[in-house]
Amino acid sequence: MGSRDKFRYTVFAKGSLGNQELKELKNIQNGYLQPAWKHVLQYDKGAVDYWNKNNGSIKGYRGIAFARELIIDVDRIGTSFDKMSKAVFLSLEALRFEKDLPDHAIQVFFSGKKGYHIHISTKVFGLSRPLKSLHERIKQLAQRLFRGLPVEPFIDEKPFHPNAFIRIVNSPHHETGLFKIPLTFGELANLNLNQLKSRAQIQVDASSLPKFGSVTEIAGLSQIWNSILASSLSSPLDRQPSVPDGFRHDTALSLIRKCRARGMSNMETKKFVIDWDKQNPTPMHEERWIKNAVDDWYKISKDWDIGYAGRFADNWGDIMYILTHPALDMISSSVLAYIYTRANIDAHEWEEYLIQPGSTIISAPDITSQLGITQYQARSSIEKLRSLGLIYFFEAHGKGRYITLGQPLRSMRLGQEFSLRDLKLPPEHEPIPPWGAFPRINPKR
Repeated sequence: MGSRDKFRYTVFAKGSLGNQELKELKNIQNGYLQPAWKHVLQYDKGAVDYWNKNNGSIKGYRGIAFARELIIDVDRIGTSFDKMSKAVFLSLEALRFEKDLPDHAIQVFFSGKKGYHIHISTKVFGLSRPLKSLHERIKQLAQRLFRGLPVEPFIDEKPFHPNAFIRIVNSPHHETGLFKIPLTFGELANLNLNQLKSRAQIQVDASSLPKFGSVTEIAGLSQIWNSILASSLSSPLDRQPSVPDGFRHDTALSLIRKCRARGMSNMETKKFVIDWDKQNPTPMHEERWIKNAVDDWYKISKDWDIGYAGRFADNWGDIMYILTHPALDMISSSVLAYIYTRANIDAHEWEEYLIQPGSTIISAPDITSQLGITQYQARSSIEKLRSLGLIYFFEAHGKGRYITLGQPLRSMRLGQEFSLRDLKLPPEHEPIPPWGAFPRINPKR
């Protein structure tokens, strides 16, 4: 039985919010003729025990909870209803076309008074397990998802409070008597408030209510959720454990980075990440690797003073900042692969003269001859890498520009290809030094 099946209870109220009971989801109807509400979150049997011992109340419950939907309550605040409707429509369009949020994972409802309720399946975010203080993370998810979108000023934060209720679909508003009814995107764009109120006078046939389709995790959206989990360092048990194979080392590095940023000691970070790994259904079982990674990360100076010729030369942890940068999606993977593998071949005769030991020098023309691509293609891709701070150009003894790589890039296997998509991006962005910020290096003969 998965998390969604175990967390099958919620608080239900009908007639008034004072008439509360704990119900299984399967026993809640698709609509009521009286005002009816349910909690935004779902609970397991632990909540049932708490309810029975607490005189039929869930208040004060601190157990884990689950959320099948991200529910956004949109209310008109000091503006026209038409302006708010347009903001909702444009924001959902942005999520559909820029974040790949599928139509079958979104449901939009007229609230029955003066606003909208947006229901989004949490499967698209990869929300797959229960957590403590889930309402706080759900709030962060909503804030990040709609940040900068037109609807942001109209979002009511009540559904993100502990023990928050939301009105059940196809039930009437307690003030207006109008029903909470589903809308298509076309209806959202074209119907005015009077038309919606006219439609909402009649309860919708329960069989015609929208249902989420076959929803799967969307990489760009799960990235938001994972970054929220990675920034919440309250307990390893609250961490998302179901990190897929191939991402666990990357996630561990991200956690190490966060721990140090939070002021945790070397030993505290080691214990935290090891405990987190043990919670994964398929743990790495590499305590030595974790300890070494923590030691490496804690060696980095606070001011990021790691030398001129390769900003990440001793930075095993923060290399993920570069590898997961969205702009890398536009760079040819063959160019990247060659840069990585070329650094794995022979040490160059100039190596000892670089400020950071272990770096390698390769020339841009080598890339074009090896890959059979034009100089323009090569230099365009390399320039993107340079602008991200992954590689640096410099002049050595007047012999032209060269590329310098740090030690982390030399660990790639010869000929290794890799995917640049679906990785996690730490939120902090370090400023990239401009071209020419590094001094000319003159090897000593």
